[in-house]
Amino acid sequence: MTVAWSKVKLVIFDLDGTLYEDTHHFEFYAEELSKKLEPEKRELFWNDYQSILKGNHPVAVGRIYDAKRDRILTVNPENNNVVKVFDWEGTELDEQSYYSGSLTYDFDHLIAIGDGWWLPVAAAKHYGVGSTYDSYCKTKDYMQTDEFTFADNPGLREALLHLGEKRTLSL
Repeated sequence: MTVAWSKVKLVIFDLDGTLYEDTHHFEFYAEELSKKLEPEKRELFWNDYQSILKGNHPVAVGRIYDAKRDRILTVNPENNNVVKVFDWEGTELDEQSYYSGSLTYDFDHLIAIGDGWWLPVAAAKHYGVGSTYDSYCKTKDYMQTDEFTFADNPGLREALLHLGEKRTLSL
């Protein structure tokens, strides 16, 4: 990654510790979630998860998963109102009226799928997993071990060092 630092006016990092470009830890997370499933549901989970990753499933980044009703929602980003409703198989349903007004998301029932962390969660919840937090913590712990390595991101270290040299604080 080459950055034209002379043109950069502001750099914002997300504050949850995710300064990387990698996805293989999501496989570990999915594995941890699958361990919580009944054995007969694990193959179904993996088939759906692979379908999701390939873009052949209604669950996708940018959508909402309603774990209580097992529905996938698309929303208008300006007002969070539901635009489309799909069942797990991808059939569009005429159920927008069930979701009146702007949605409020949480981590268990009405889940905003904002990145790859939430894709296996939706599949796991579809197959009956309750809390996913312990699997998330196991994955984060694994990411701090010597077994785990991030994909190489050429230039990242140098870019961060450069930022450290040039940092200023303005309020």
